[in-house]
Amino acid sequence: MTPPDVPSDDELFAGGPKQPVFDEADWSRRVREAIDTGHMNLERDLPTQAEVLRNWARFTVVLPELDREVAIAKQRAVMLEENAGEMLRAALAEAEGERKTNGNGKTPEDAGPFIDWPAFWDHEHSDAEWVYQDVLARGRGHALYATHKAGKSLLMLAIAADLATGKEPVVVVYLDYEMTEADLFDRLEDMGYGEKTDFSRLRYALLPTLPPLDTAEGSKALCAMVDGVQAEWPDHHLVCIIDTISRAVKGEENSADTFRDFYSHTGISLKRRGITWCRLDHGGKTAEQGQRGSSGKGDDVDVVWKLQATQNGIKLHRDLARMSWVMPNVTFGQFDCPLHYVRLADDWPEGTGELANILDRLELPIDVTTRQAQKALQSIDEGRRRGVIVAAIRWRKERDERGAS
Repeated sequence: MTPPDVPSDDELFAGGPKQPVFDEADWSRRVREAIDTGHMNLERDLPTQAEVLRNWARFTVVLPELDREVAIAKQRAVMLEENAGEMLRAALAEAEGERKTNGNGKTPEDAGPFIDWPAFWDHEHSDAEWVYQDVLARGRGHALYATHKAGKSLLMLAIAADLATGKEPVVVVYLDYEMTEADLFDRLEDMGYGEKTDFSRLRYALLPTLPPLDTAEGSKALCAMVDGVQAEWPDHHLVCIIDTISRAVKGEENSADTFRDFYSHTGISLKRRGITWCRLDHGGKTAEQGQRGSSGKGDDVDVVWKLQATQNGIKLHRDLARMSWVMPNVTFGQFDCPLHYVRLADDWPEGTGELANILDRLELPIDVTTRQAQKALQSIDEGRRRGVIVAAIRWRKERDERGAS
């Protein structure tokens, strides 16, 4: 339903229109008819003032400081409530709280340059900080590389679609610099998706025209894009995929400066926002070679995966990781009709099973945290590396899940 014409500003300032253009009784009748016939739902189609203000705050809170102040001033000017300022501040605080619930919306202005040590030690640095189990670590930067046509883009598209249609609150921004619309259609259709699939949380940019991401302009443009998406989904964690990095930067692929510039402009800006991001890249001519080009390519990320095709699927080999709890290898079987990936047996760190048995003897709960397990093990002089403790906790969870199924 669209409302009838209303007077323009020129007509209002000229003393009003010469003849009525808005019949309040007629409009009320039309609204009642729409409700009676089921074409309008009051709760759905007529949002409350609180919801309108909440939506305004979700978009406003991501603006730069000066733009945000202008938006606040404009909104306050059109509100009739005496406590408009308090209402706006409360709405913005709620929106900021929503954004940070899942690690989103962090900016350098949120805190000083130094660590708050009490808060640092009080925070549970969980082993379960995965957005996609064992592949994409929450809030971290990743590189995934492979030789030509090994299947890196296919795997990442499958992961992105899985995240965007899954139960967890995740929204994905996918920058695709290589495929055509026909390519994308074929792949998604092969995966079993179609016109009835709800892809509202998969924000797919096909052949984007962003400035190079190893420049300040590119970083600003991408951050504006992800901030806009985050404003639409403030209670969701955001994942950003760049496929492939060589087409998204202007610098030479063989130059370490290119990837230092990418990180100093774009990578660190995404990390400050708590975004999980992954850049796809080409490998050398053989599987034994690393990422094509500069050896400095691994300096900008927390995890580097090398993808290799296997007889029945693919294997991700951990080239490097800043975190001890990243698995050395992650293997997937690839199956058709529809095309999908199934996780296969893991390469557990040495001593994982033995430590899981010790945790059993200590009668620690299945959902024990890493910190709790560390303290319990230290109390019996059985201290272990954090990575092995993380693996043992997960070993127990998966063992119990298998037993319950």
